[in-house]
Amino acid sequence: MRNSSRTWLYRANEKFAATVSAGSRVLDAGAGDQKYGHLFAHCDYESADFELVNKPYAKSMYVCDLAAIPVEDGRFDAIIFNQVMEHLPQPALVLNELGRVLKPGGTMICSAPLFYEEHERPYDFYRYTQFAWHFMMKEAGFTILNIDWLEGYFGTVAYQLETASKYLPRRSYRTVPGVLGWSAVPVLIFSRWLFHLLARFLYVLDERGKHTSSGFPKNYVVIVQKPAARPTADAGSSPSSPDTRAGQPTAEPTSAGGAIRSRRLAWKLPSNGCYRRPVSSITASTTTAIRRQPGYCGRQETCGWFSAC
Repeated sequence: MRNSSRTWLYRANEKFAATVSAGSRVLDAGAGDQKYGHLFAHCDYESADFELVNKPYAKSMYVCDLAAIPVEDGRFDAIIFNQVMEHLPQPALVLNELGRVLKPGGTMICSAPLFYEEHERPYDFYRYTQFAWHFMMKEAGFTILNIDWLEGYFGTVAYQLETASKYLPRRSYRTVPGVLGWSAVPVLIFSRWLFHLLARFLYVLDERGKHTSSGFPKNYVVIVQKPAARPTADAGSSPSSPDTRAGQPTAEPTSAGGAIRSRRLAWKLPSNGCYRRPVSSITASTTTAIRRQPGYCGRQETCGWFSAC
């Protein structure tokens, strides 16, 4: 059966691709079969996926956990992140990693379901409201440029009817004993057939026009941007203190010759003024430096980040 959500997702990616300059380096994060890769033929297209679900995959350039992509900071001008968030047990870590590999000023298209049955089990964990999108993107340091329903309410109802046409039981007497259970059999059989026809009709309507004035979407699609970098030094700054200005990467010196740890760098979030870094990356000297910052609150968040707010 034709699914209008796929049509609208293709249109959203086509529109996003048109905003990406020729020659830009693009990452398809959680690429799967890379169905949108050809839209970025004018770019340097790279893909990443963990390839553990029993489904067809196109060959990924990086077979990895999206929380640890093996590339340098700021490698990509744009990121495609379609229908992946619901499959991540720790989405905040992945969003932070995507922020690391995205260049300052770079953009990302994201989509994920609000209403959908469990799929790709056991890698299916969450559904996302518009408020979740605003909160998580703000926490990860992104600026939301646009958030919209992916499909209209016709598409949502069509999906509900489609699933009902598949899953309504024909033999209701096995669940409801007696006359009522037997009498429901022809009603349910007819309903399955009717719902199938209605679903096909509503999918066509949804493709022709997106109704958003009532109801709710099946998915949201979001365009975000990583804030542009600011100047790297102030006249009175101390060279021994970590640079935690908004939008600036923070690097951690290691004991081996003062080398800079490049993997999974965090940056201060302009939205809430917090200094954030993975707990596993904190050394004693870094902890001391953080605690000396004005306004340090001493909170270690449950998601595994060391914060000074």
